[in-house]
Amino acid sequence: MLVAHSWGGTVISETGIDAKVSALVYVAARAPDAGEDFVALSGKFPTGPVRAGIQEHDGFTRLSEIRF
Repeated sequence: MLVAHSWGGTVISETGIDAKVSALVYVAARAPDAGEDFVALSGKFPTGPVRAGIQEHDGFTRLSEIRF
């Protein structure tokens, strides 16, 4: 069994296809459909104040100091 919260739902959705996984538990998490992209799923909902502070630079993603 795999359990995830928040964006971790996307992670367990991908790893949950392993035969050793008997169940997936989403606790206030995103549960994407098979092959659904996290960014596409995020685009269906309003941007929260924390997500508005996300910065991407040189392949890394971080939360801005002001939003933190």
